[in-house]
Amino acid sequence: MIKFFRKIRQQLLMENKTSRYFKYAIGEIILVVIGILIALQVSNWNDKRLFDQKMEIYYSKLFEEIESQLIFTKGKNLIHEDLAKKLNSVLDILATKNYLKTDTLKKNLGAVVTAWSANYSLNVFNEFISQDLLSQVADPELKNLFIELKNNLSDMNSMDTYNADQYNSLIEPFIANNMNYATIALPRYKKGLKQGGPTIDYKALFNSVELWNVTTFKLETTNLYLRNFKRIQNVLLKLKIKLETYNLEKND
Repeated sequence: MIKFFRKIRQQLLMENKTSRYFKYAIGEIILVVIGILIALQVSNWNDKRLFDQKMEIYYSKLFEEIESQLIFTKGKNLIHEDLAKKLNSVLDILATKNYLKTDTLKKNLGAVVTAWSANYSLNVFNEFISQDLLSQVADPELKNLFIELKNNLSDMNSMDTYNADQYNSLIEPFIANNMNYATIALPRYKKGLKQGGPTIDYKALFNSVELWNVTTFKLETTNLYLRNFKRIQNVLLKLKIKLETYNLEKND
């Protein structure tokens, strides 16, 4: 094709048809430009098609991950609700100095000696964020839900760090200095521990302001977890509905 156009230009020059030569050259340039624009348009269309396919795959995977994380969140919430119940029981017994409930106190003190974190692991969502695909989400509502989930997960990670620090710096040292841990450990942790050793002076514990404060701090942390679980559960539910609707529309 290039040789064909070159031959025409040479023939026009040989025939001394300069005016027609320049008109032809301009026309040839226009044709080349049009060809380049068409090629760019096709390339852009193909890039957009591939990007849309990529987003659809991510949305499908995110929907599946969000479904599993809803189940995960529900389980974590139930565990922390039970933890809060035990901690409140400890505080109620201490507040009323009800020595008749020493066995119940002994049973529930293990809730104080915990560091149960959330440990969320949303691999698909984290990959989605790391590739800066969040900025490419066209739907404003969906984008805002992703941002809300990102912020909530960041808050939960901060809670996990705080929870671990609280256990290491406050709770474990108190238990080590004031109680026989093997005696009060929750059933899931008691297996394999050596029973016996020094007995716990429960009457002294009833008057321990340190135990009262440690338990209160632990209850405060547990309540914060429950609040964050509720927030994450709400945004996950909204995302599930939104992505389910989006996926159905794409498949129709």
